Amino acid sequence: MMILTYISAFVMIFGGGYLSLLGFRLINPKKDNPEHQEKMIKWHKKFGGFAKYGGLFLVIYGILNIVFPSLSPYTIDNKKETKNWSIEQKEQLIPCDKLHPFADRADKIPL
Repeated sequence: MMILTYISAFVMIFGGGYLSLLGFRLINPKKDNPEHQEKMIKWHKKFGGFAKYGGLFLVIYGILNIVFPSLSPYTIDNKKETKNWSIEQKEQLIPCDKLHPFADRADKIPL
């Protein structure tokens, strides 16, 4: 099941779409209060260009993640790929006892 890939892709699409709409000023959530309107003008001056193109990038990247799901065998969701690992590939993974400098003494720590 690659449900996490699809969830993250939909979050990217909707978040990027909302960010793009804000960047292109198609929606204005704070239009009722003139004080908030000034803050939005400052926000657009500071982040407007990034919001336009960053949001579009997120939408495109989210669509690509749906069309071409992650092909990396090292992802959590791609369990069918990890079943096909060879012994050499499994041996290349870092052993857990090498991850922490005190891992060799972990069994001696009283709990």
